[in-house]
Amino acid sequence: MARIADTAHATGAAVFVDAYQAAGVMPLEVDALHCDYLVTGTGKYLLGLPRLAFLYVRNPDGPRPTLTGWLGRADPHAHRATVLDFPPHARRYETGTPAVAAVYAAVAGLSMEIVRLAADVDTQGPHLALVEPHAEAMAAWLGHRGVIAAPRTGVLRLATHAYTTTDDLDAVSEAVASHRCRTRPGGRIPLRSTQPRSAISASPARSSSRSGQTSSAGPGAGSSGRTKPLKGAKPLRGRITSTTTDHQSMT
Repeated sequence: MARIADTAHATGAAVFVDAYQAAGVMPLEVDALHCDYLVTGTGKYLLGLPRLAFLYVRNPDGPRPTLTGWLGRADPHAHRATVLDFPPHARRYETGTPAVAAVYAAVAGLSMEIVRLAADVDTQGPHLALVEPHAEAMAAWLGHRGVIAAPRTGVLRLATHAYTTTDDLDAVSEAVASHRCRTRPGGRIPLRSTQPRSAISASPARSSSRSGQTSSAGPGAGSSGRTKPLKGAKPLRGRITSTTTDHQSMT
């Protein structure tokens, strides 16, 4: 980013960085970016409330705002219609009434510290999509099992975030494997040695002479091919959510 900014500056251009989806995912050192402006907000990966944004301006004596509001004036209470003046600090860029609730939430959230990191974080990609020719059918099937996914053309989009646990990921993996076992010849469900979770069950338990009965559809499936909860199953603690316009989730 710094090299791009330096190249732009050599031509006389200013550099504006939209870092809305970077805050909360990667460190932001504005001085190292060499940008003139940077904007971000709390509505995405900072898991804050909407309607609160942060604007960085490298040169505090930069250009006059082209859009202003009541609180962007030197004295908001003067009500002088014939004078357009700006305060000599960041408030000159205020265009409306602050979102008070979002500000209080941000003050509390920004005081939090990292208490757990995923292993091998440097080798993990930011997105996960399963190649699935029948993505809509799989998404509907998973939805009945407490897993929310977003079908796309030929892929199934899954979203994780800071609150996603390894138990959540294991449950999703088992649910996807169970679906593929039911729809693909010769499929197998790779269940772990630990107790499975009821989040992958397709129907209420049916009577059986043995708990954990197996059939050609895989462990825990009856003769009808419908999945049964296995003995000792645990509920899914949490949910994998998909990304839409207003969700704060990471795909």
